[in-house]
Amino acid sequence: MKIPKQIKIGANLFKILRGSFRHEEDMDGGSLEWETNTMFVASDMPEDREATCFLHEILHGLNIYLTEEQATYLSEGLMQIIRDNNLDFRKPKV
Repeated sequence: MKIPKQIKIGANLFKILRGSFRHEEDMDGGSLEWETNTMFVASDMPEDREATCFLHEILHGLNIYLTEEQATYLSEGLMQIIRDNNLDFRKPKV
């Protein structure tokens, strides 16, 4: 999955930083900082885990009140459906 350098979620534009963040306290592959509009996504994970982490942080951006467990459950479930069914949300090229 190609993760962009920034993403707009609602009215907020988040800068996406990639790197090795998993050693930091309370960070299991990613985090979202509302104060700086920054999303962190670790780049030292398998591709599927990286994509799931990215989706997890997007869900936090959509709803600040989601718990970690809720965001994890939703991101893993959605990613499984997307991958298992080869879903592609882009318009077909004409």
